[in-house]
Amino acid sequence: MTPQSAALFAKYNRWMNERLFDACGRLDADALIQDQGAFFGSILGTLNHLAVADTIWLHRFATHRARFASLKDCATLPRPASLRDTLATDLDALKAYRQRLDALIVAWAAELKPEHLAASLQYTNMAGIDNSKTFGELLLHFFNHQTHHRGQVTTLLFRIAAEAIRNVRKHAAASTVHVSVRSTGDGVQCRVVDDGVGSGDESLPSGPHGISISRALAGAAGGWWHRAGRPGRGTVVTCWLPLSRPAEAALEVGDDGVGDACDDGVSRLR
Repeated sequence: MTPQSAALFAKYNRWMNERLFDACGRLDADALIQDQGAFFGSILGTLNHLAVADTIWLHRFATHRARFASLKDCATLPRPASLRDTLATDLDALKAYRQRLDALIVAWAAELKPEHLAASLQYTNMAGIDNSKTFGELLLHFFNHQTHHRGQVTTLLFRIAAEAIRNVRKHAAASTVHVSVRSTGDGVQCRVVDDGVGSGDESLPSGPHGISISRALAGAAGGWWHRAGRPGRGTVVTCWLPLSRPAEAALEVGDDGVGDACDDGVSRLR
């Protein structure tokens, strides 16, 4: 980790959060709080967790012997007692808090110098255990924490495809289903085609069902979901999910979906 890479990670972090919250803003309140089986349940729960973890770490970083000027504002931030604390109960409030955090992170990263990264930071983790780790290593963990949760995009893609196949089995009376997944450069596209009866959205039941859930999952990941019914000729379901790569930075971040453990993960390095 260098000061330059930390500054780039900070800008990437802000860029990705802006994109993610914009996508989530297209969902209704029920979709945001629906338990999707993710580590922190719902979309809103996961976004809350990311803000909680960043807040905990910023409080720790503020104790660095450099006494970063930009982190003086940490004194006005909440002090979460758990990684599952709720910082906001609705998306708008959480977005405002996220923007505040990201502005602070970008300003703080601009202050970093090589000697800051080489120093050790002493802190107490959520389990009450004292730790001392190299600051540069902690920053890698700090920025990679959000990358870790991007691994859920893979799960979302799988669930959307699986839901499409379940709908085919239930409703389409199809004899054949073709599933294809391909890279589009800036994302991944999944296409499910069947030769069943085909139908339009007007034939779907009202209220929550597999299709509304699939749309919500894709939107939450910053992507899109489309269904084209062809009466008598089957149905085509197409979903696209982004790879979360900022155009302005062309930043590659390794993501194997493993990352840190989130039970006390804000203090654990692997």
